[in-house]
Amino acid sequence: MKNIKNILITGASGGIGSAISKQLITNYPAANVFSIYNHHQPLYGIPYKADLTSPSEISTLFSTITNKYGTIDILINCAGISLTKQVQDTTLDEWDSIFNTNARATFLCCKHALPSMISAKRGVIVNVSSIWGVSGASCEAIYSASKGAVEIFTKSLAKEVAPSNIRVNSVAPGAIDTNMLDSLNNEDKNIVRNQTPLGRLGTPEDIAQAVAFLASDSASFITGHTLIVDGGLTL
Repeated sequence: MKNIKNILITGASGGIGSAISKQLITNYPAANVFSIYNHHQPLYGIPYKADLTSPSEISTLFSTITNKYGTIDILINCAGISLTKQVQDTTLDEWDSIFNTNARATFLCCKHALPSMISAKRGVIVNVSSIWGVSGASCEAIYSASKGAVEIFTKSLAKEVAPSNIRVNSVAPGAIDTNMLDSLNNEDKNIVRNQTPLGRLGTPEDIAQAVAFLASDSASFITGHTLIVDGGLTL
């Protein structure tokens, strides 16, 4: 019987992805935690490099890991990029870049992880979305649309694979203090902070703990759910 969990996290060199990797290594000290990156090698986990905008690299990544280690027990789709721009100024290349990274890569990673999960009759998928994927954001319509696609994909996939005892959920972060907020100056960050009922920006650790909960047996009867972690910003 298999005892060692295999956990794969995309976007593992980013602020949130790094925190998720660290949290899951803490929660599952005997697990193989595969930290996927493209440009900057992650601080935690077993690093594997892959460009998630390349379908062939995603395919190679999963075949390499599953052939060596077996079934992916927990898949965390965290890789993502943002775009702050009005629709009329957005190029088709920018649209494609956002959707290829945020939505298509999520689909492809699930596609490649699912066959062995279905065969094993077990598995957990957690997709990192955004509150803007739930409610939309001015000047971030393309980003919001890509995360909205992740949201409905999560709910639909949860229904599809539930008979195979696979759970699929998402975490929707609010304003988190990472480099994704670099487009905001300090004054704008203070505005967001003041608009948040809990009176602060979120931390990567806030999201990591939410992801870890949904990935754990403590959430064994939760699927198709979006856990909003935004300090009350969208209340």
